[in-house]
Amino acid sequence: MGVLLPFSGSEVRVLLFNVTGDRDTAALLKLLLPCQFDYAVFCPNFTEVSTAGNADQQNFNVTLENVLTRCLQNQSYWNRLMEAKVSQDPWLSPAEEVEGVGGWLKPAPLHGSLLFMPPAARQLNSNSLVFPCISHALQWITQGRDPHFQSPASRGLHPHPVASSGAVLLKEAAAIRVLVTGSLHLVGGVLKLLDPSLSQ
Repeated sequence: MGVLLPFSGSEVRVLLFNVTGDRDTAALLKLLLPCQFDYAVFCPNFTEVSTAGNADQQNFNVTLENVLTRCLQNQSYWNRLMEAKVSQDPWLSPAEEVEGVGGWLKPAPLHGSLLFMPPAARQLNSNSLVFPCISHALQWITQGRDPHFQSPASRGLHPHPVASSGAVLLKEAAAIRVLVTGSLHLVGGVLKLLDPSLSQ
């Protein structure tokens, strides 16, 4: 997103994901686990919350409630896959658990020697979030770094209820890498927001 700066610090990996129809979400997400994302973000294929002025994104077969429910299901699949991964990872404590609205990942307190800590261990505040549209998801991912995306607060909107607490890694990162996948409509919506001339 935006211009890549010379890499001289931490890199944060973010998955932006959505699927539609009867695709096997769990199977698709399982294939993405080896990518070791710091965050997984789920949203419908709408560029904005209201699709009234955008005929390309109007779908009269589904409601906003239906697509958000699907995003919550996708998040639930991801959280379960992450739980299973944590229970199989010898570096992580099996006592870690995912709970709450945002899928909070709470690491167990450290016991024993730091020699047994993995070299790149990072504490996550929130490993997955659901947003109502692509622009809100990208606003959170970029944390105000990209001029294409204003923060919701600057436009008079209420911020995501758990987004500020989960953004520590994004705010401190030297680079943010985003994989947008799962739906071609999602990829198209992101491209439209990055370069509006593409939709003309």
